[in-house]
Amino acid sequence: MPIRQAIARKLQLDASNDNASNREAEEAKIDQFLSQRFDDTVVLHVTYNSNVPSYLADLRRYWIRQDAQLLKNSVFLNVGGKQLELKSFLAAEGVFQLTFERTTDFDANSKFSVEFQNPSFGTEPSQRIVVKFNPKEMTFNGALAF
Repeated sequence: MPIRQAIARKLQLDASNDNASNREAEEAKIDQFLSQRFDDTVVLHVTYNSNVPSYLADLRRYWIRQDAQLLKNSVFLNVGGKQLELKSFLAAEGVFQLTFERTTDFDANSKFSVEFQNPSFGTEPSQRIVVKFNPKEMTFNGALAF
């Protein structure tokens, strides 16, 4: 929850210059984002940025246009020798959220990884991204926070 709250606050600050109708739509998205429950899911937030404005614009266009159906064959969570499919996908400016079903394979000792295809943009080719996680390093106030 603390990460989601920080992301929501950043989105609010980024949208503070928008007109009122855009601000209301963004607030609705943020409310939806914060009201989600994660008892049976694993949620990962990916932030992206570039110091090349055209690359950043290409990335934003790509991720905003995606949904879980489009990504179902290219985004996976790997845990306990199993490859879990993407359950849902949400994107906003500079960040996207990947949600997977939390299986019984997860516990405090279950290392896991997420993999996805980063799109080609500008002169950069498409790349497979794999990020590994260790739950022992993912605690907040003494409790697992993933």
